[in-house]
Amino acid sequence: MAKIWRNSVHLCIEVSLLYFFIVLSYMHTSMLPPIVGLIVPTLVTIIIYSVISANLQVQTLVLIVFIAPLIAMISFFLGYGYVLSFVIGGFLSWRGFVLFVQDRPFF
Repeated sequence: MAKIWRNSVHLCIEVSLLYFFIVLSYMHTSMLPPIVGLIVPTLVTIIIYSVISANLQVQTLVLIVFIAPLIAMISFFLGYGYVLSFVIGGFLSWRGFVLFVQDRPFF
């Protein structure tokens, strides 16, 4: 359980850095990007990868390919564009796999 919390905190820190760069890309508009479109996919990523790492002993990179479009659809439906939602989906899926399945934090 402590490993899940530690990895969740690492993922949230990395997502806050991702949100900072997303805000920089929205500087030319008068609105901020939707934060819900990043929080909900992050929670879904934490839930999916913690269940996968606890129940299934699968450690292949194919998981990223299957989970990234799901995360991208969630962020698209919550207000991001196509390209940015696929960037968010790919980033969250990749970092969730590395943190939860391979247990290698970035820092």
